[in-house]
Amino acid sequence: MAFQVVVLAGGRGQMLYPLANHTPKALLPIGNKPMLAYILETLDRSGEDFSRGILIATNDQYYTEISEFLSRYIQLNSNTYNVINVPEEFPGTLGTLRYLFSQKLITSDIMVVSCDLLVDHTIIPDFIKQFRIENSSFSMLLHNGTAANEEMQIFGVNENRVLTIFDWINISDSDGLVLPKRLLQKCPQIELRNDMISSYCYLFKKWLLNNILTSDDDKIEMMLDIKEDLVPFLLKKQFSSLFLHQFAYEEDSDEEEPGKIPIKTFKITFYLCPEDAFCRRVQLIKQYLETNMLKLRPLANDEKKKQEAKPIPMVLESTGNNARNILNNYYRAGKITNNIPPEMKSISNDSIIAENIVMGQKSSITKSIIGKDVTIGKGCKIVQSVIMDHVIIEDESNINNSIICSRAVVGSKSKVLNSQLAHGSRTEPGTMLKEEIRLG
Repeated sequence: MAFQVVVLAGGRGQMLYPLANHTPKALLPIGNKPMLAYILETLDRSGEDFSRGILIATNDQYYTEISEFLSRYIQLNSNTYNVINVPEEFPGTLGTLRYLFSQKLITSDIMVVSCDLLVDHTIIPDFIKQFRIENSSFSMLLHNGTAANEEMQIFGVNENRVLTIFDWINISDSDGLVLPKRLLQKCPQIELRNDMISSYCYLFKKWLLNNILTSDDDKIEMMLDIKEDLVPFLLKKQFSSLFLHQFAYEEDSDEEEPGKIPIKTFKITFYLCPEDAFCRRVQLIKQYLETNMLKLRPLANDEKKKQEAKPIPMVLESTGNNARNILNNYYRAGKITNNIPPEMKSISNDSIIAENIVMGQKSSITKSIIGKDVTIGKGCKIVQSVIMDHVIIEDESNINNSIICSRAVVGSKSKVLNSQLAHGSRTEPGTMLKEEIRLG
């Protein structure tokens, strides 16, 4: 059966402060291309049947901007997209799903995925295939890695089945791991792993979500988030005969004799991405900057080393939705270029430069991403940074490992190191910023 997809694109991006103060997180640029485009392209390129439709769930604040983006998005196949404006009285990711069910927009088993997930398209078919083979009711996409203690989760698993999940921060504040007796009786062999991270990409059987989200149970009605609320709830209930009796059924599609079809099994599984594949969420400033840097690669061989550039992850490869890089006019992959215009010689060939850049004499750009309509004065130095659209950088300024949001102004002789300037912000001439945030 074909899956529907729900792309969650209504988050405020609080951990990406101040980048998402003015721009929806879903539309923050990575390599001058909106983040939302990457997950849509992943779905397009996966080869999976999403003919039931892809729903992009957002809110009133972002609905217009995301709709406008979608009108410009170049589809890579025949998937259909619909932007859904979820009312504010349906809070959280579970509130979004409640609303979609209430409007009868969910008609099949579904994939729920966050807009900030970057994952190689080859992962999606294997994830779905395992879900079907295992006859899973619910499955989560994980990737290898060790999170910081406050974010770390310890997964109790048996083969591909998830039995329990502990939050490390809760364990450190208590007497340690506690495994329920019932769980040990059902599964005496449990492997504990702290080297896996949730990607906030889930597969659900329709009956499971429908029956839970339409329940009149007060505790269920209070749940807001999939990861924080629904996943722990399901893990506790997966061996409960009472839960199976209450929730494990689906509506009979036979209109002449409507009824309920009992579900015999309720199984929670996981799919772990291969180590050679790319899968990560872009939730933090550090992750955002690192991911932008991954997008960069030399456009021509180094004249001395003559080494081939390491390929970028598949998910970051160029498509028709990529913004134009004006350096492509002068460089060609795998070739040594000698006819570089003088104004481009001070820009490293592993940078991404959008159109209408104005750059003064004796300025240089190294391994950086520059947006549209950016003005750079004389004697400026930009290194490993992201400069968004319509930014003005005045004479003799130095920007290193920083993010300058759209319409910001960097005053002359300013130094910006490991810092972020919000949309429309301004630094006075001679400002020194080090590991700081400057608001508008």
